[in-house]
Amino acid sequence: MSILLPGRCSLTMVIKIMSNSKRIKEKVHFCVSILAGAVQLFISLETLISTGSDQFISLTDNYAENIAIMTHNNVEDRLNEKKFFKKKVYPLRNNIMHNGYKVNREKDWNEIQRLKIYVAWTLHWFIRNIDMLMKIGNKTKAVKEYFEREKLK
Repeated sequence: MSILLPGRCSLTMVIKIMSNSKRIKEKVHFCVSILAGAVQLFISLETLISTGSDQFISLTDNYAENIAIMTHNNVEDRLNEKKFFKKKVYPLRNNIMHNGYKVNREKDWNEIQRLKIYVAWTLHWFIRNIDMLMKIGNKTKAVKEYFEREKLK
């Protein structure tokens, strides 16, 4: 699966650029055959997309919507991404973090690959939007405000 946003470079291109550097490649491509790699990916993603608690929306919904906004432009794709995250990716995270689930490379391959895409696109999004966020001010407030505006479009 390759996520491509019009007016933005494709994830395939980002991966191609990063693969030229062995050091970057090692940092981006975590070894998914061990539990620590999956845990690192989930922690990285949550750190990047967290905008604080909200009494009107669940944490899972908030994460799912933020990821959908960062990775897709149209409503239908965003809705599908949100559903996939909530149905497949977040339950994997909960099983690992709360139930001691051991990652199964074959069974969990699609979810782990999607998780890598989320981390890459989230980093890409922040790099592309850093100037806009700095204009708003407080970085956490700026990210939260950005997502709220996108949700209300």
